[in-house]
Amino acid sequence: MTALPPLPGRPTVSVVVPVGHASAAVLETTVAAALQPEVDEVVLAVGPSGDDTHAVARDLAARHPRVRVVDNPTGRTPSALNRA
Repeated sequence: MTALPPLPGRPTVSVVVPVGHASAAVLETTVAAALQPEVDEVVLAVGPSGDDTHAVARDLAARHPRVRVVDNPTGRTPSALNRA
């Protein structure tokens, strides 16, 4: 039997946040809570919104290199998780 290769020292950790309608007011706090030292990336899957949620998400990604934004045109959580 062939030995398996060694596991990496630490697994990559991604936090996926399905961002719903009118989330601009809580998005900064949510990202701040998710940006722990052991987290490699925070992916914001942003759905349709009538407020400035998209702008806030883009601003967070511009300020934090570990934050990425993906569109979630359906606004549904399963779609957000798949797109992220």
